[in-house]
Amino acid sequence: MKNVLGLAAMAAVVALGVGATSAYADSAVGTASVTIVDPVAVSNQRNLSFGTVAPNATGGTVGVEATDAGTVHPSGVQVLAPVTSGHVAIKAASGFLYSASVDGTIQLNGPGTLWASLGLDRAGDTGTGNWQDFYVGGTLTLPANTPSGGYAGNYNVTANYN
Repeated sequence: MKNVLGLAAMAAVVALGVGATSAYADSAVGTASVTIVDPVAVSNQRNLSFGTVAPNATGGTVGVEATDAGTVHPSGVQVLAPVTSGHVAIKAASGFLYSASVDGTIQLNGPGTLWASLGLDRAGDTGTGNWQDFYVGGTLTLPANTPSGGYAGNYNVTANYN
């Protein structure tokens, strides 16, 4: 009988203790939220063209500025047809910074293999919600005895929010 009374007393203490600790508990409510913006979009407007060139026997380079005008800078080659800078448009949400990049080096394939180094007129901007213009320029290297014919290669322009 003593054990039963002792267990009952112990249960009462435990029950009182549980009740006492709940008086010290507290909670708060938080709110989760999100604002969705449109993803950055990139649209090709004009391809980069190094023109039609006639290299000398030792080769040379054709440089095209990353500007709307795409000014040409030939060295060791004669440019026979106009060059054009590449033109892409990028659209990002208003007020958000984004970065832009182009493949640094590309391969142009044809009767042989040529290499060009590329760059953009700037590395990013602040989105306006409207399309913003970027220009692609680069330097094409023509080795000695480059086989004549057409050459082409693709480049990628990438834009991401910062």
